[in-house]
Amino acid sequence: MTRGEQKGSRVAVRLNYELREKLELYAEREGLSISDVIRSALEEYLSKRELSWNKIIMSISLPRIMAEELAKLEHNGVIPSIDAAIYTALDQWLEKKRTEYPWLREGSR
Repeated sequence: MTRGEQKGSRVAVRLNYELREKLELYAEREGLSISDVIRSALEEYLSKRELSWNKIIMSISLPRIMAEELAKLEHNGVIPSIDAAIYTALDQWLEKKRTEYPWLREGSR
């Protein structure tokens, strides 16, 4: 949250010494406040869970090179998860198709 944004409510959380130490080191290394790190981690955690709350489970097959590249992006923090990246890509593709085929818009969401 930037200084210009409205402040939210406070939440107290107990952390063991080891986790607190990791949190402080990470925040310092990244130049962030502890609150910023916790907020970001919670947003990422919850966004991953949102995808699973109301979904149809599907299996997809990806070419090995594509799966490896997605895994690298996830590992380096470029994407929150492979599932989220695939969801976003499919959502964008569907939005384009809804523009091309107006009959898809009715009841599509």
